[in-house]
Amino acid sequence: EMGLVVNEYSDQRNDPIASTKAAAKYLKKCHNMLGNWTMTIASYNCGIGRTNNIMVRHKTKNWAELKSSFPIETQQYIPALQAIQYVWTYREKLGFEK
Repeated sequence: EMGLVVNEYSDQRNDPIASTKAAAKYLKKCHNMLGNWTMTIASYNCGIGRTNNIMVRHKTKNWAELKSSFPIETQQYIPALQAIQYVWTYREKLGFEK
């Protein structure tokens, strides 16, 4: 779907450059559809269809309201990425060098 070649001779899912470009393309597509980065990241983990269905069913894009409707793996995935973002944003204040 994102243009990666997967056949008996090649599997670009294992190519770090090709797979990173495909992941970025997927994230852009999902963000355009969902309009919310938290929901976009959730869709990356559990699928766009499932994420969209949860949002439509509950009529919200608010992660706090939707969290319990997602699989446990996704419920843990979002805060893990938020923690990484926090550490990256405040790395100097936290004692990490640039």
